[in-house]
Amino acid sequence: MVEWQNRPLDPVYPVIFIDALNVKIRDGQVANRPIMFRWR
Repeated sequence: MVEWQNRPLDPVYPVIFIDALNVKIRDGQVANRPIMFRWR
């Protein structure tokens, strides 16, 4: 564990955050639908 904690780190790590927002959509009836989006 100590060896892993003291390892050299890369200068850059690629990161993508994915999230969803629930919205009400009318399609004959009202339904909650998730809208997915990502952050870079």
